Amino acid sequence: METKHIETAAQIFFKDMNSFIYYLRAEGYTITTEETIAAFRALEKLHLSDEAEVFLGLRTVLCSTRMERDRFEHLFTVFFHGTQNENDLKDRANGSHANRDDEKEQKPTENDDEVIETNIASEEADATERIGQKNSSDGMTEKKETSFLQAVLQSQTASKQIRTVSVPSDHYADLLKAARLFIHSVRLKPSRRWQPQPNGRRIDLRRTFRKSISTGGYAINPAKFERCKNKARFVLLCDGSRSMAPYTELFLQFAAAIHRETARTELFLFSTEVRRVTHLLKKAYPPHNLSLRNLGSEWGGGTCIGEALTNVIQEEQPQLLSKQTVFIIFSDGLESGELIELENGMRTLKQRVNCIIWLNPLKGKSGYEPLARGMRIALKYIDIFAEAHDVTAFYNLAQCLRLRRE
Repeated sequence: METKHIETAAQIFFKDMNSFIYYLRAEGYTITTEETIAAFRALEKLHLSDEAEVFLGLRTVLCSTRMERDRFEHLFTVFFHGTQNENDLKDRANGSHANRDDEKEQKPTENDDEVIETNIASEEADATERIGQKNSSDGMTEKKETSFLQAVLQSQTASKQIRTVSVPSDHYADLLKAARLFIHSVRLKPSRRWQPQPNGRRIDLRRTFRKSISTGGYAINPAKFERCKNKARFVLLCDGSRSMAPYTELFLQFAAAIHRETARTELFLFSTEVRRVTHLLKKAYPPHNLSLRNLGSEWGGGTCIGEALTNVIQEEQPQLLSKQTVFIIFSDGLESGELIELENGMRTLKQRVNCIIWLNPLKGKSGYEPLARGMRIALKYIDIFAEAHDVTAFYNLAQCLRLRRE
């Protein structure tokens, strides 16, 4: 799969932010995973060109005590700039030793100031040494030309960049066979409506009497009718986040194969946003490869399954989600959005569609257990939970699937 997008800024952003949180924890800060996620979300709302605003936002989220707030400015400056104004260091040092000075009830002497300055200089040297060790362990021997705040700003800008993803068709022939088996294995309950059928089970008396007029009143050829067969509609929701990059090309080929077999197919691509890309499947037949153009936040970002489900449910046509719909979700379940939104979306789907199939490529790995919070929530509403890491997995899905629901 060939993807044209910018990754350097995003990698620098996540790497520096995680390193800064580890650095704070090493300094005695108690930062939980929830607070880490909240810090990333706060950065999305801030003006990243204003360093003071970013500093205040991170301090609000990551500091839980007054002592942590007092030390945060010094640690923030040491980590991201490697140096600090000497007067600021003195003020910070005096503030950190205010309680000790109150107990002594005397002004600090020149010797005390020298000791304080020595301690601060030692602390700054230790922090700089730790940062240097971190950079050297990562193979970074040169000084970064891009600052942290610039990396954050570039990361958010990169998420809005226009990308083009080209999906090869190396497994298309095999997946086309698997798609045919999959479609034929879907069995929906017949509709309540009846339609004329030459070999129907019931005799249509009204049409029979009408036809008998031409034969002198003799019902030589009775008219029959049968219940309408419901045709399944397939709605596919593909996870285009970074964690799913190694697996998406196989599923997209499977989606193109399903669309070739039945026009009642809809494909949605999502990451932090969701987008309908069904129209791109019309020309995705060999020798033409599937090309996803003008992709933005729906590719290469985080995983917001709940938000994607909400948008599909609320903004798409009502007939898209009905008792004739087979809803297929292709994702690893590593939800980074609101879990309550994911649960509400899955509950609504369960009520509206015929069946929910969740294809997780990680399920094919030995020792895998669905322990992720998003995956655990979704399991309560899933009808079929299967693997999808290779072509054989799609064949197995087609062979075992038998749907006979109303």
